[in-house]
Order: sequence, then structure tokens, then C-alpha cells
Amino acid sequence: MKLVKNIRHVGLVVNNLDKSCNFFKNILGFKVIKRSSEDIKLMSVILKKKKRLKTIKLSAPGGGIIELLKFSSRPINKNQMLIDTHGLTHVSFTVTNVNIIYNILKKKNFVMLSQPQISADKCHKLFFVKSFDNLYLEFVEVLQSK
Repeated sequence: MKLVKNIRHVGLVVNNLDKSCNFFKNILGFKVIKRSSEDIKLMSVILKKKKRLKTIKLSAPGGGIIELLKFSSRPINKNQMLIDTHGLTHVSFTVTNVNIIYNILKKKNFVMLSQPQISADKCHKLFFVKSFDNLYLEFVEVLQSK
């Protein structure tokens, strides 16, 4: 018997909920499916944190959900996360054209870790950026299948 049906969503803690939401909506084409102010009593039980929490769930054009989380009085430490940190390090998106998204993000002053590169197997073109919320995002264009 399979216990897991699928990955439900990926949660990303952000400093600015609206700015992050606009990025996912206006640049990446996600759609908002739910905005919530979570119940503080429930959060104190399930997260062991008595803080206010606002969330926005967004659906990706090809499926999948990103949940943006903003906790009250918890600024993100910009030095906290490194690409080689243990645990969740980045979220990866398949895109139709890496060069277009690269140029859009560069104009919006995202920190580009490199220019788009071809993978060793020549099947993908990809790059990483560091967002304004200190999140690492990977963008991948599939060039050919093996």
C-alpha cells in the first residue's frame, strides 16, 4: 500500500508576502488559489510557535503548488541560507526559454549565480538565482530527452 499520494506543496518563508506573490504571479505565471491568516491557536499547537502567520498558495502553470509564508516579527537573516546548506536548498522550475527568464530576472536585480549553462549531458540549459527573500531558485529548459 502506498502511503504518499503526491507532494502537496512547497512552503517558502518570505519577508514580503506581496512582493513575493507578485514575482510568482507576474513573472512566472502562477495563479493565487488562496490567501489566509492562519489561526494562531492552531499554529501554536502544530508549529510550537505562537506567532501570526499569513499565507498565499499559488498554483504553477503546469501543476504543483507553492505556499508563501510570512510570520509576524520574524525577519529573514540574509546570511542564513547558503546553496550548500543541509536540507531544502532550492526550488527548480522547468521553463520554455531559459534566456528570456534570465534576462527578465537580471533586469529586476536578482543575484545571478551564473549565466545559463548547458548540462554535461547536453539535455538541459539552466541557471540559479538568489531572490530578494534569500531563496535559491533554479530555472531549467529541457533541450532534448535521452
